[in-house]
Amino acid sequence: EEYSRLEDDLRELDEELRAHLDEEVKTLDNEPVKLQGNAALLSDVPRIVEFGAAGIGLYRTEFPFLIRTDLPDEDTQYEIYSRAVKGMGGLPTTFRTLDIGGDKPLPYMPITHEENPQLGWRSIRISFSMEELFRVQVRALLRASEHGPIRIMFPMVTDPGELKKARQIVLEERGTTGIPDSREIPIGAMMEVPSAVVLIDQLAKHADFFSIGSNDLAQYVLAVDRGNAIIGHLYDTMHPAVMRTINTVAEASKASGTQLGICGELSGKPLGVAALIALGLRDFSATPSALMKIRRLLQCVDSKELAALKPAILSAGSPEEVRNIVREALKKGEVPEMLWR
Repeated sequence: EEYSRLEDDLRELDEELRAHLDEEVKTLDNEPVKLQGNAALLSDVPRIVEFGAAGIGLYRTEFPFLIRTDLPDEDTQYEIYSRAVKGMGGLPTTFRTLDIGGDKPLPYMPITHEENPQLGWRSIRISFSMEELFRVQVRALLRASEHGPIRIMFPMVTDPGELKKARQIVLEERGTTGIPDSREIPIGAMMEVPSAVVLIDQLAKHADFFSIGSNDLAQYVLAVDRGNAIIGHLYDTMHPAVMRTINTVAEASKASGTQLGICGELSGKPLGVAALIALGLRDFSATPSALMKIRRLLQCVDSKELAALKPAILSAGSPEEVRNIVREALKKGEVPEMLWR
């Protein structure tokens, strides 16, 4: 009986959410919000389109590497990326370059045992040390841009030198692939390492956009390995320290005029999105399963009322205090509980 009740509730929620898919994504006070989808596999693309997203805010390019028994060559990668771009029908696709290592090792790539792999040889560090592999991926991405608009962003950037080096490689490979100068391909950096946050004003000189990776950002700000079950309870993306760090990124991005989005799990959680709206963010990318609920939530909140919560969120002393602040505001604003419970 309980499962039947839950099934009925889910069906009712699904019908309610689908009834508003044709409505524009903007808040009650007419503040436009960009909502995109995260993709790991090509099968995610049609769902992102179905749920009315404005594009793909994060395409995790490592999954085709993880499910194979050997490295995919340039043509294989080009085929995958092209199908994703074509599937979006003219909407932009943001590709994150290879983010392996840490909790995502490649079984066919021998990696020396590391005492702390989350702080070790991973992400863009692997790309730089295996530069030909990196260049192959960049060429495949650039070739896929003939089928629609793309953006390229790099994970785990720690300082301006890394971003400059990655950008230079893209520039060099543009020449080898013959991409017309007129074709705009924005280059961005993931904001997920504290050093990048500290140096964001310098990074902004070399970035067309930033995207907050809230999962790793929380991990590194809180010094908590999110894959460690013993201390997993300490990992919380709504921790006040994470909220303050995100606010620093938001204010610095606004000051430099650099476009800012967020694509981590926090942007797929209703309470998290409401808190992010309070901190000034207006560009979200969420997992396909969360898109309809986040879309409807955004249509039911007043951005000005949420903005008034900013001082309280930034002065909170615990994650639960942050959640309570947001919950009370949503209740006061009569936002349907089924959207955020």
